[in-house]
Amino acid sequence: MEHDYRIQHFSFMTELARRLGLVPALILEHSYTYEAFGSWWFSYKRAGRRFRIVFDGRDSCLSLDEGVTGTDRKRVVEWKSLGSRQVSDSTPDSLLSEIVSLVTKSK
Repeated sequence: MEHDYRIQHFSFMTELARRLGLVPALILEHSYTYEAFGSWWFSYKRAGRRFRIVFDGRDSCLSLDEGVTGTDRKRVVEWKSLGSRQVSDSTPDSLLSEIVSLVTKSK
């Protein structure tokens, strides 16, 4: 069914939020675009810094960016790329492991 992918995505994000809470990292924002090959992104805060992870569903690519904040140190004014890589296994369990590893290394 068409709705299955969306349900799987939000179940995935629920599990991701649970795992990141153990790191600790706090998810701040999230966006999912079903019509763009299931692409999504989320931003998070860890050790006082802001980051964003983007998953490009068409190319199965994960990217990590660091937020550059404005003078108020709260609002991100631009994202600086820290790297990206294509993932060979984009199953939920594999992606969860990849993302938790990226988040754990970012501080």
